[in-house]
Amino acid sequence: MVESAQCLLAAWTYRYGLCSFSSRYAVCSIPSKICYVLNGRGLLATIFLILPVALLSTTQGCSREESSSQFPFRQSTHTNFRSEIVLESYANVELRGHTYLVLTWRAPYDSPRAGYRAFVHAIDKQGNILFQFDHDLVNAAGLPTSLWDREPVKDVFRVTPPTGYSPGKYDLLIGLYVPGGGRLEVFATDLLRHVASRDTAILLPGIDCR
Repeated sequence: MVESAQCLLAAWTYRYGLCSFSSRYAVCSIPSKICYVLNGRGLLATIFLILPVALLSTTQGCSREESSSQFPFRQSTHTNFRSEIVLESYANVELRGHTYLVLTWRAPYDSPRAGYRAFVHAIDKQGNILFQFDHDLVNAAGLPTSLWDREPVKDVFRVTPPTGYSPGKYDLLIGLYVPGGGRLEVFATDLLRHVASRDTAILLPGIDCR
């Protein structure tokens, strides 16, 4: 069932432009000549299509969602992190009982100065961290943000609460930081901010975490 879910997510994310890459890799080849890369937690990180996309619906049990009702909601935004990284959109996607967050990043100008990590903190009404989904930010070639070349990067990760927390909607605080250093300032955004960290993070309220 896990392999089937990964296969479906591969087809779906390619079909709707939600392909992504994450940090820890284990390359897996399928006889259909569709190669995809999974991160260390077994989640889809990116997909490289070798055969035409039409084959996705007939290969190794992979299905391509055709119904328009399955198209994931995407919220466009323009959130500028210190004129180095821009968050262009986000989507909260459900797949077989679990939910994922899709963040679209871009380095619009010269290459960023460092390799950044994303922090994704579920917080309560007082701003206390309940749990988190921090991860390295890399592109489809596995390169850190310091080597990005203005391409959009789809960052897909599962948002399932850990043991001790109930599935449901949570407010997520999101930003970027340098490992061992500080956070990037938010120069401009059309999204919400939290009073406790309004200069270094944006707030996505009511994200479905299951």
